[in-house]
Amino acid sequence: MPEEIEHIFTIPLRKKWDGPRTKRANHAIAAIRRYVVRHLKDPERKGKRIPEEDVWIDPKVNEMIWERGREKPPRKIRVRVVYIPEEKIIGVELPEEETSGKEKPSEEEGAAKRDETRPEKKEE
Repeated sequence: MPEEIEHIFTIPLRKKWDGPRTKRANHAIAAIRRYVVRHLKDPERKGKRIPEEDVWIDPKVNEMIWERGREKPPRKIRVRVVYIPEEKIIGVELPEEETSGKEKPSEEEGAAKRDETRPEKKEE
């Protein structure tokens, strides 16, 4: 039985912008699923395609697609695809470097940075 298989893919979604404006994000999620099925073969069934039902998309990927609304999904997305042998599914998630880099600073840190950049006022 194979170990965990991991791939990093950049999935182009620019063709989804040609469709109806109100369904772009829905079509982008479906395109991610189809892309993974097409480019990753089932390791247990000797190279045959995996069924679309066995592709699990992480909620963070879904949030990234829907971040700007249904009409403006990203033009491309970078994902990490992992085969999980215990559950016999393919997981689609964001790579670690993108999840840690997108964190927003807390309000206290943001206020401290703003105070540092402001010039001090001279009292007269």
